[in-house]
Amino acid sequence: MLIEHALKTYLEAQAGLTALLGDGKIYYETAPQDVIAPYVTLSKDFCERTKSHDGDSHLAISRIQFSIFGVEKEGGYKTCKAIAAQLKIFLHCKKGIIGDSPGVRIYSSFWDSENDNYNSSLIELDVDYVITHYE
Repeated sequence: MLIEHALKTYLEAQAGLTALLGDGKIYYETAPQDVIAPYVTLSKDFCERTKSHDGDSHLAISRIQFSIFGVEKEGGYKTCKAIAAQLKIFLHCKKGIIGDSPGVRIYSSFWDSENDNYNSSLIELDVDYVITHYE
């Protein structure tokens, strides 16, 4: 299972996030044009694979970016920050298996950076996590 799929499945099962987003509003890379904010997109910015003298160790370190979108005039920034706080609850220092069976084993997950962007009527809050996992 891909880390992106495991994260999406895991996060969509968290009541704190679905209370803020609604059901099924986490997307890979881009959201559909007709989706109404707030919503989240996730993408893998990079993945460094660890090797050993015996070959591939299946250990990977991925930077995952979550882009959180909200409507500026409807308290969007506050909502984006609340969604980011929920991501931190569920991902920061996370260890264990996530996602559908067989899932992905996470060895460590750390909040790394945050960046605010404003474009037209949408607020975008980008939050990056560095996740060490088994592939």
